[in-house]
Amino acid sequence: MEAAGGDLDVADASALSALQELRKTQESLQQVTSYCSSIYATSDKSEELMESTRKYTSDALQNVVYHVHNVGLQVNQPPTLATIAY
Repeated sequence: MEAAGGDLDVADASALSALQELRKTQESLQQVTSYCSSIYATSDKSEELMESTRKYTSDALQNVVYHVHNVGLQVNQPPTLATIAY
């Protein structure tokens, strides 16, 4: 069963990596949210800022969905039968 254990270690590492990428995305979004809030409050071009913020938010949401999907794939990936020793 040595090979199967190695396969599980690879799956665990992949899932951990995907979760770390999701965490980085969350931190980036928090920074951008703070920036957009401060700019919006001090700008006289609020309509333009609102539209660019809306676009950025849409792009960011797509990025989060991608990372959540990637985490799901990594967590639900079963070990391959070819690597299980009998």
